[in-house]
Amino acid sequence: VITWGEESERLSSAMKEELTGVRQIFASDYAFAALKADGSVITWWCGAFGRELGGDSSAVKEELTGGVEQIFSSGGFFA
Repeated sequence: VITWGEESERLSSAMKEELTGVRQIFASDYAFAALKADGSVITWWCGAFGRELGGDSSAVKEELTGGVEQIFSSGGFFA
């Protein structure tokens, strides 16, 4: 995955290893979720509100390590 725009340089270098094998990327207003080929999910955010609007997945970290087949996104949430 290659990122660009505000804060993208920091993101690309910090998450370069994690953003390999990505099958699909989903977006909310300020956050992103990448579904990887192995069924795991990586999330990140940008801007002042991204953490609260879906970018912080720490509460469901264990559920995102594999077996995910589909992601749905809205303005501020992922499912």
